[in-house]
Amino acid sequence: MINKLKIIFLFSFLSIGFSLFCQTKDVYSISGIVKDFSTKKNISDAIVTIKQSKKKVVTNKDGYFLIEATDKNIRLVVSFLGYQSYDEQISLEKNNQLQIELKRKEIDIKEITVSDKKKSVFKQSQLYDTEDTLNEANIDGFYALNLFSDALSKEIWFTENKKCIDASVDNINKYKGNNGLHIKWDKISGGCNWIGMGIGWNGWQGKDISGLVGKAAIQFFARTKGDTLKGLPVALALEDYSGVQAYTGFSTSFIDGGKITANWTKITIPFNVFPIAQTDLDVFNIKQFIMQFEAEGDFIIDEMTIVPFEGILKPKFDAFKVSSNIKIDGSISDEEWGSKSLLIDDLHKIHINYDDKNLFIAASIFDKHPLINNQNNSDIWNGDALEISFGTNASADLNRTRYLWSDFQIGIKATDKPYVWNWKKKSIITDAEVMINKTDYGYQIEIKIPFSAIGDAKMIKGEKYGFEIAIDDGDASGKRIKQTRWASPQQEGFNINPSLWGLINLN
Repeated sequence: MINKLKIIFLFSFLSIGFSLFCQTKDVYSISGIVKDFSTKKNISDAIVTIKQSKKKVVTNKDGYFLIEATDKNIRLVVSFLGYQSYDEQISLEKNNQLQIELKRKEIDIKEITVSDKKKSVFKQSQLYDTEDTLNEANIDGFYALNLFSDALSKEIWFTENKKCIDASVDNINKYKGNNGLHIKWDKISGGCNWIGMGIGWNGWQGKDISGLVGKAAIQFFARTKGDTLKGLPVALALEDYSGVQAYTGFSTSFIDGGKITANWTKITIPFNVFPIAQTDLDVFNIKQFIMQFEAEGDFIIDEMTIVPFEGILKPKFDAFKVSSNIKIDGSISDEEWGSKSLLIDDLHKIHINYDDKNLFIAASIFDKHPLINNQNNSDIWNGDALEISFGTNASADLNRTRYLWSDFQIGIKATDKPYVWNWKKKSIITDAEVMINKTDYGYQIEIKIPFSAIGDAKMIKGEKYGFEIAIDDGDASGKRIKQTRWASPQQEGFNINPSLWGLINLN
């Protein structure tokens, strides 16, 4: 009996202790609406962050958000491109409802120039300090403009395994100065899980690039050993001294003229293509610039510097509003679709049009084994298909690295019984229209997608929207052997990373 009483007492004690422990772990819910301070319109896709835990959510199409915290006192940050951030310390109750109004930033659009400002330094001369004046190029007071010019130094590192990557200075192939930098890599044959290089320019000092975002770019010159490349299988990143890395894919739009050849070609990578806000990158304390290499390649670079640059480099296409309904019959003509089209891989011809209620796509596809796809629904990518990703919020950050409420991905199964699949809703779009015809060279396909089928989205004339289209090509068995993309030909992942998309302008 005594032992039983002891056990009961002990169990009760542990239960009370557990109960008391649980009570200390309160969960506080914070919900609310984010609005424009001036217009009072709801802001969708704003980023809501609890600073202590770095937990994040985004507002839905109505500007609503719901986030939970385990601390009573938190710092809540709400940010959206083009607006001043909301950043407040909040003491929470059990349920908290907020209305947050963001004010638009005042943007100075003065042209940025590289100036030869005089920088005063002091050097010792015998017993006296004398002032010496230096002329040093800078961008808005940022002087560390040179990343690589002539020599490999302690500021530059590469993956050590030379079977995967080898880098050396080249005193014959050079754009300017004494040397170029020859980089050759083979990830698969070398057996490396990760290969890359990093440049901690300016003696590995922490660099404040906050004034460069939207005003400057990393620029270098590249050439091949003879091949012509429309892109590079390379991912790019900025890393701060806390270890946060902000990655972006390599876009064809970075290449002057769209191709890297045996002649020197200018490459421009704007700072605003890096997902700075989404990753909480500390732009006041940048450690290094990273290049991550995939697959294999062989090229030479030279004169890597920071230069003035305003704007966003992305492939662009003009889509036109149609006044009369396009007949979806699988037969494409310029009279119906217009002469304006985009060409993918110099083979596939794509038309994009719209009206107030629908998005229209037409494609002439080259395919040796057309209309073979043995997969269904979410797996239709693994055979002949088209994949289309696009945003419906013209104000969304063009360099975001994750899908928002307003972003969509759809697929069209390219067989004699085609249909349109919505990956977001995991269902067939039953009120879409699609027709397909086999041709001597592959197939032609026409698609009509009602905006109402993807969440009552609206796309407005005069605005720009993120957009990517990919062609999935299956072999004779129906299994996909290749994917050809418009905006990101050298970088996979557009289905999860909108920063790889191009832009469509609605005219």
